[in-house]
Amino acid sequence: MGGGTGSLPKQTSGIQTTLISELDLPVTWEEDDAIVHNVIWGFAPDKLYHSYLISGCNRVTLSSLIKGQPIYVRVDAFNETGITEGEVLKVNEGDEILGQDKGHRIPNDA
Repeated sequence: MGGGTGSLPKQTSGIQTTLISELDLPVTWEEDDAIVHNVIWGFAPDKLYHSYLISGCNRVTLSSLIKGQPIYVRVDAFNETGITEGEVLKVNEGDEILGQDKGHRIPNDA
């Protein structure tokens, strides 16, 4: 990856998440033309130390959370040309996520 001739993939959009328990968090996103997605998460926006590399689907459940800790998620898109980083999002309790850089709430049904 990274040696192709073409455009980088578009930034991943339509990211949705809902805590289904204190330890489990499904993450979904809109289907796009990326070959692979890397779902990166952690407990601070600058400490995203955990990841899942996903190919062929647009969903993963994060199951290694720590009760009571904030959760930050980023979904990067890959293709033959390279990587497009996603936006770091803070997961709130309930059915919405908070855009870290933009400071606004994004409802899951958006």
